[in-house]
Amino acid sequence: MGSTALSFHRAAAVTRRVLKAHGHRVNSGEAPHERVFRRQEDGDVDVLVSAWPPFSHDTYLSHHGTRHVC
Repeated sequence: MGSTALSFHRAAAVTRRVLKAHGHRVNSGEAPHERVFRRQEDGDVDVLVSAWPPFSHDTYLSHHGTRHVC
């Protein structure tokens, strides 16, 4: 699981707890936007948890097409 390395992104911590509570093994890491999106694109991250407002993240999301659930 990847998340953006910004202090206000708390969604990853909540998601990690929920996944672990349901018996999933979770390896997670933070990285700046560019790196974490690249890690997902390269297959190093299965789940990317973040707030993705179109006005600020469209640059990262536009080339992924319909592979993301927003």
